[in-house]
Amino acid sequence: MNALIIYYSLSGNTAQAAKYVAKGMESENAVVTTMNVNKAQIEDLNNKDIVVFGTPNHAGSPAMLLRKFLNSLSDTALAGKKVSTFATFLFWKGDVLTTIEEIAQDKGATNIVPGYARRTSFLLNLWSVITGTTEDEEAWIAFGKQIATS
Repeated sequence: MNALIIYYSLSGNTAQAAKYVAKGMESENAVVTTMNVNKAQIEDLNNKDIVVFGTPNHAGSPAMLLRKFLNSLSDTALAGKKVSTFATFLFWKGDVLTTIEEIAQDKGATNIVPGYARRTSFLLNLWSVITGTTEDEEAWIAFGKQIATS
């Protein structure tokens, strides 16, 4: 199965999450391409069985560039594809996952794997490095496996 993860990341937290989600999907034999939304083209969705959208929470909403990309898709662009979403947040996750899932439905998605949001920040990442904990990595990888096997 061919998968595409399109994400927006300003601080690098969402990009790191995308790498871990891809790692989980790849462990289930998916061929995964990760791509920053700044470089994504509508044609990149061609021949993809799974499409995943990742974003930080911007005041309860997806990042504007990701939302703009989603809104540029045709009404059937996600038809026949498994679709999911994930979000990183500092204080609260808001409705960011629901917003993306609703837009995906408007773009033809019917097979939506429920999204996942996780608190992250530079300090939390630094603490993980200092303590050697892999809890965040393991959680994102597990979500990637869930997408691939749902």
